[in-house]
Amino acid sequence: MKLLASLIFLFFILSINVFSQENAINEYTSIRYDKSFQGGILKLSNGLGFSVQYKVQRKSSIFLFNLDIYNLKHPKESRVVNPIEDAALPYVYGKIFSAIPVHFGFGNEFLIADKEVPNGIRIGFLYNIGIDMALLKPQYLWINYYYPEIGKIQRLERYDPENPIHANQNNIFGGSSFYHGLSSMESVFGTFAKVAFNFEWNKEEYSYKTLETGVLIDAFPEPLPIFGFIQNSKIFLNIYLALNFGKRW
Repeated sequence: MKLLASLIFLFFILSINVFSQENAINEYTSIRYDKSFQGGILKLSNGLGFSVQYKVQRKSSIFLFNLDIYNLKHPKESRVVNPIEDAALPYVYGKIFSAIPVHFGFGNEFLIADKEVPNGIRIGFLYNIGIDMALLKPQYLWINYYYPEIGKIQRLERYDPENPIHANQNNIFGGSSFYHGLSSMESVFGTFAKVAFNFEWNKEEYSYKTLETGVLIDAFPEPLPIFGFIQNSKIFLNIYLALNFGKRW
């Protein structure tokens, strides 16, 4: 949490000292518009999801509200298949929960370089902080049971690392659909922060595209129980890239 607070403070100071300046209005500037809305795909070093932003133009900056949803993967997780089973389904051994962070945040965006020509690139810097609600979806697996009288039977069960039958990988036929476990989701609250540069282009000012790249930190009071046999963490650092499509009015 100290690392998270330090990063937020550092980029807040940088944004005030470096980027907080009035921008001259030219023919192609975006500050003639009051509001904008954008959304797109979010690719992280350990996850994939989507992001939306609602922006309000102010005198020297843009105030923004942010919503992110993505699937957070443990850096060490990998999918395996039971080699002794025909048509076995892939799964992640030892994974107890799938973590799905949901960000509700706000922040500011500062213009570094405005467009000077219709086909130019607009460059900005932004920071965003807020509430992080991690949805934890339990993992369900197809488990083989062997009975002398009737042979093999497959059962769909919630994975339990303490169950000796589940601990034996020879008994696991494979993973289940993502929808199994949705009704049993839990939630853990924390905080998040992200800082990024964005690059905007498009001929029309009312419609635009942006490529956003930066650093995203999720922090929770306790380690998220993602795995049963791997040390879990309460702080997750991601490099991310987002492709957004937006409208101004």
